[in-house]
Amino acid sequence: MEAAQQALQSGIGDYAVRVAADTYPGGVVRVEVDWAVPNFYGSLMPLFGASSGPLKGTAVSAFRKEGW
Repeated sequence: MEAAQQALQSGIGDYAVRVAADTYPGGVVRVEVDWAVPNFYGSLMPLFGASSGPLKGTAVSAFRKEGW
């Protein structure tokens, strides 16, 4: 997880990584990344009924852990 945090800090924006994993083989690994990036079109966003603040979101991925 530390490697993911370090890689994400080198770009534009703010990122937070969370990882949760079952302890048994074949269990589920869940990774969530919260992100916020500057809105370069912020001054135009109110024309479309949106906020002029930063763009934010969460990306989620889940997969099975391999093992024997």
